[in-house]
Order: sequence, then C-alpha cells, then structure tokens
Amino acid sequence: MAVVFALLFWLCLPFSEEIRKVLVILVFSPTASASPAWTGELHGDVGLAGTLGSVSICISIAVIMALLMV
Repeated sequence: MAVVFALLFWLCLPFSEEIRKVLVILVFSPTASASPAWTGELHGDVGLAGTLGSVSICISIAVIMALLMV
C-alpha cells in the first residue's frame, strides 16, 4: 500500500521535488506503535501484534535507508 501512495505522491502532486521526496519517505515510516493496544481491545493476540509491529519497523527503516541512498 505504501508503494502505491508513494507513486501517487511522486507522480501526481504539484510540489517541488524536495517536498515530494519527504512525502515518499514519510509514507514508508513505521506506524505500528498502537497496534498492540488496538489488538488488546479486540481481544486478539497482543504478542503477535507486537512482534509484527517490530518487524514492520525494521522493514520500514531498511526501505527509508534505501530511499535516502537514491
């Protein structure tokens, strides 16, 4: 989903290249900090939600670093 939004931001927004780069990087930022809390409210597996959140943070950091190198 982040790739789709990044492409839309990059190709469709009428902003300067610098602003579009920042928006593309922000799309890939990790947002998993609230997932265990929401999972707990829904009586789901909080441990699994926390683990997947941690994995998504690692993936997001790797993607952001790759984008910064481009």
